[in-house]
Amino acid sequence: VSYFIGKNLAHANDEVEFYETILALRRKKNDINNDRGHENLRGHNYDCDMALYKMFDFTFEYAGVVTLPEIVNGKAVEREVMVIQNLHNSIRTLRLLDLKMGLVTAVGKWRGKSRFRAFKQSMLVDRVTNSSKEGFRLEGYDGKNRILDSMDPLHDLRIVSSRRMDDDYTADDSNFFGKRAARRYLQKLEGADVFRHFLDLHQALSIRLQSVIGKPLNQTITHLSNYELSEIVMHEITARLVRFAKICHAVTIPQKWIGSSVALGYDIGTLPHRSVKADEQVRKMVIFNIFDWGRSELLTKDKYDKLKLKDKADRQKFWEGYMYGVDRLSYS
Repeated sequence: VSYFIGKNLAHANDEVEFYETILALRRKKNDINNDRGHENLRGHNYDCDMALYKMFDFTFEYAGVVTLPEIVNGKAVEREVMVIQNLHNSIRTLRLLDLKMGLVTAVGKWRGKSRFRAFKQSMLVDRVTNSSKEGFRLEGYDGKNRILDSMDPLHDLRIVSSRRMDDDYTADDSNFFGKRAARRYLQKLEGADVFRHFLDLHQALSIRLQSVIGKPLNQTITHLSNYELSEIVMHEITARLVRFAKICHAVTIPQKWIGSSVALGYDIGTLPHRSVKADEQVRKMVIFNIFDWGRSELLTKDKYDKLKLKDKADRQKFWEGYMYGVDRLSYS
């Protein structure tokens, strides 16, 4: 699997501006650092505080936009794609959480979101999920453990529908409502429950490793145990979360990041061999990134200084909501 992956620009056009701004700010900072001491650059500012620069380290690596040919019905069609980091690189089986951050994840008349859609999302999603309680919600979960997969909110309904299907309720309807109910179940999970399932490896690895080594697990000490792996992963994620929360509180230019997410993940496809480098190996493959900038604004110092007082208060309000979610997530 390659290190980078292409995302169709038609579905990511709003994010390009955010990533391009990060690239521009980084280049400017590097230029200033390289030329520091020159008379014409003395006293020049970086356009944003240093804490915000540190937050850029948590974003996906971005390489720009390229045009590539795609074969459609036997003909080559050029597509513009955004080239970003591929989380599946060097990972056998990825377990990944998509955590939507903030007390509010939709704002009317902001970045193309209509008032009606924002109101609908506020009433039907934000207020009835963990967003309103802890400032974040589980929006996506790849590589779920079997226990969580078996917690079907429509289990009884599926039994009834399998026995009797009429014209008003079909198997497709059951599947449609089942997916929506399962997603809502995840969205309502509190942080402690999210991490409990996230670290559950007793079904993900035990049988797989036993089939590889050909003997019961209790007869080998060649690999780390499930418990050791989950302990190292949790320690590394906690350390990064606390560091990230500390950086957020050091930011002096409040940001309005609506609907952005935190990605947490690790490889559940293998257990590392027991060695002096096992701990380091596990920590390196742990994923912690911030992403999904379609409705987010990267505010620089110059832009912030030009805002009206009410707009500055608006940015502060949403930034505090974002930091609340980060604090609760690190606490969980």
